[in-house]
Amino acid sequence: MISSLNKFFSSTLLLIFFSVSSCLAEDACDYFEKISEAAKKLSQEAFSPPNSEKLKPWFNISYDEYQKIRFKTSKSIWRGESDFELQMFHAGFLYNFPVAINSIEGCKSTPINFSPEYFTYPSSVDKLDKKNVGFAGFRIHYPLHTNTYKDELGVFLGATYFKFLGRTQKYGLSARGLAVDTASTKGEEFPIFREFWLEKPPANQQKIVVYALLDSKSLSGAYRFEFYPKDQSILEVKIKLFPRNKVTELGIAPLTSMFFYGENSKSHFDDFRPEVHDSDGLLIHNASDEWIWRPLGTRERLEISSFFDSSTKGFGLIQRDLQFASFQDLQALYHKRPSYWIEPIGNWPSGRVVLVEIPTNTETNDNVVAYWDSDQDTEKDRPIELQYRMTSLLSTSHLHNLGKVFSTRIGHGLTPGSSANGFSDNRTKKFILDFNGGSLPLLAEDQPVEALVSSSSGIIENIIVQRNDEIGGWRLFFNFTPEGEKTSDIRAFLRLRSETLTETWSYLWE
Repeated sequence: MISSLNKFFSSTLLLIFFSVSSCLAEDACDYFEKISEAAKKLSQEAFSPPNSEKLKPWFNISYDEYQKIRFKTSKSIWRGESDFELQMFHAGFLYNFPVAINSIEGCKSTPINFSPEYFTYPSSVDKLDKKNVGFAGFRIHYPLHTNTYKDELGVFLGATYFKFLGRTQKYGLSARGLAVDTASTKGEEFPIFREFWLEKPPANQQKIVVYALLDSKSLSGAYRFEFYPKDQSILEVKIKLFPRNKVTELGIAPLTSMFFYGENSKSHFDDFRPEVHDSDGLLIHNASDEWIWRPLGTRERLEISSFFDSSTKGFGLIQRDLQFASFQDLQALYHKRPSYWIEPIGNWPSGRVVLVEIPTNTETNDNVVAYWDSDQDTEKDRPIELQYRMTSLLSTSHLHNLGKVFSTRIGHGLTPGSSANGFSDNRTKKFILDFNGGSLPLLAEDQPVEALVSSSSGIIENIIVQRNDEIGGWRLFFNFTPEGEKTSDIRAFLRLRSETLTETWSYLWE
């Protein structure tokens, strides 16, 4: 399949990029339409999984052995020719199919061919055949912090997974090109990126463009990624999908993260760290201009939440808690893990933000997924075109001017020292929500700030709002008694007279 695509591009490029003058035209080297043509052609054929037969011996190496296969920095692609450099990942271990990688320069695409000379190997794999193994992916390096060292800016590795960073950030959550039938009873389908093309940036250019060809049992597609390295790095994504058949659940701009436990967890693991998570909440800006904060939870069963909207203004998985004291982890540095914020470019069709939370007993599993599921039907011969912007950020304070949910804590609803407190039973829980930011620090204690609290089932009682000078914000208390075994969607926000002061806190009670 890869060789046939290379032939397709070679013959097409002779026609499209015949003269040097054509390279001077705007977007003359933009391969997106050509990759779209390849994706359309691919969608008209039956899906053919990558042939990984020759890689089988490499599947059996251990994690430690794979980690010791290192790309030689001196062999970095474009080294000394651009502010950006490329380093490759070796195929093997969990990365069980090779991908083709090409460099675009002067309107010409050139394959970056695999060679064992690019890598150093541990002695334990000396007996394995190292010829023509292939690349599993690549990483992009750029001088984010100082001109004397090129940091890792982004990485594409495995299926359609990718990550990217801004300054002072450490890798945490991941993004994906597409999610298909996530949490479906028939099983999730994982599309793959078969081939990449990277435009070689000229010296001093502060952006890089990556193209990718996606393929899957249900569809194929073309992708264009445009990276802008900054304090809060920006990535603009353009996609064009060609369905092979109807897809029940098509996740656009999917994000994948880890939540093990946090301040709101009902049980605490035997661990010295107060909290362990890459993200602690889902933030949504809906078409009604409401900002919704959904804290992530430690789930006992698979939970799927949907937030329906006529056209989303933005959503993201957020690491809001950035205090070292909350994690006490000098190795994982969870307080430096970034958030990813998604903003549509142009109008997306109506649909819903979907949050999937999966039970886990370890912090090594990514057990949280969020994406946009469009109401638009996926039909054969009907392409889907969308664009969006991703921002990798630490602080999210600039996204809106409302008060933000600072923390969510849950405990028993009984008065200390009392076995009965007038509640219907001892299943009553006390919720303590702290809000800060926005106009909240400016409000005197005697201001008539009130809370609007509601639930889809169960009983809400004893609502109390008071100023919390310790954080320069306000605290909300209320008691909640569940109704039997029903789950409940609980919502709360603060207002002053008719003015909304805060985000809407939204919580799923199991």
